[in-house]
Amino acid sequence: MRWPWLFAANRLVTGETWYPAETMIEMLPRFAIEHAWPSWPVNRWISAMVRLFQPHIRTLLTHRDSVISVWQQAHPGMDVFEDRNLELTGYLPISVEKWMAALKQASS
Repeated sequence: MRWPWLFAANRLVTGETWYPAETMIEMLPRFAIEHAWPSWPVNRWISAMVRLFQPHIRTLLTHRDSVISVWQQAHPGMDVFEDRNLELTGYLPISVEKWMAALKQASS
């Protein structure tokens, strides 16, 4: 069975402002999509998934910054955040069922 994946992308993929991992990690606990548009159930689901998989997201963000740093050192003079040869910096398969089982086992 194929599981869904969490992934971390370079800035050029999203076109957003780049924040270092430590800043993003500080913001994670406050992440919530609280408006109804375009879909209130989907917005709530996304918020819950971010909350549930915070440890995975923290790991991906830290790894992302490490990959960016190594890439910058290997490609001096290039804008790493716009380099199309580095779109994804990492990914992790996720499973709600497996993660819940692991959390349950860890708490017993």
